[in-house]
Amino acid sequence: MKKGIFKSILFITSLLLSLEALSKIEKSAEKKVESKSDSKSKSKSAKALDMNAVRLAVHFHLQEIQKCYTDLIIEGMATKGKVTATWDIDDKGSVQNLFIKENTSKDPALEGCVTERVVNWTFPAAETGKTFPVTYPFQFGN
Repeated sequence: MKKGIFKSILFITSLLLSLEALSKIEKSAEKKVESKSDSKSKSKSAKALDMNAVRLAVHFHLQEIQKCYTDLIIEGMATKGKVTATWDIDDKGSVQNLFIKENTSKDPALEGCVTERVVNWTFPAAETGKTFPVTYPFQFGN
């Protein structure tokens, strides 16, 4: 009985953290869009791949990343820290050349889980024949 309650509390906490992160990303995106006064650059930025588009795509998958940490909490193996991943997005929106740049949690299971999730995501496509480099920090246990 206690384990079921603990899992429910962890799940609700994960959802709340995800909603809080979404709110921050959306506010940041709104501020950036509002700051562009030229309508031509607004339409161009809406079509082009940029870090804002990457953040929104990452946010869409954030629950997958949070589940990596939640599962480790349930197993009693969670370690706080940051896992910073670096990858390229190709002209089809696929992830290429993914590697972990930094892992302050020192937890190989967390690092592996993040890698397994991100490598399967699809992003808006980079320009034809080019790749778009991304470095993204995932923070756990704040």
